Amino acid sequence: MSEREKLLKDIEAFIAEHDMPETVFGVRAMNDTALLTKLRKGRSVRIDTAERLRKFMASHKPDRRPKKAAASQAAA
Repeated sequence: MSEREKLLKDIEAFIAEHDMPETVFGVRAMNDTALLTKLRKGRSVRIDTAERLRKFMASHKPDRRPKKAAASQAAA
């Protein structure tokens, strides 16, 4: 498995764990809504970019806002 593939796998696990849309991840991490699409299509990643993505994932603090479903259930 290449480093790009490993990074992509780590990002996909991160967005699944945090229930984060891939476009939101791309914008928050690199200001690029198509980041994951580009990686899946084979775009290479510079070392500093990979480090920036990993740093974002390591330091990410989940939003404290309740999800719509949880908020509507709590109100009922």
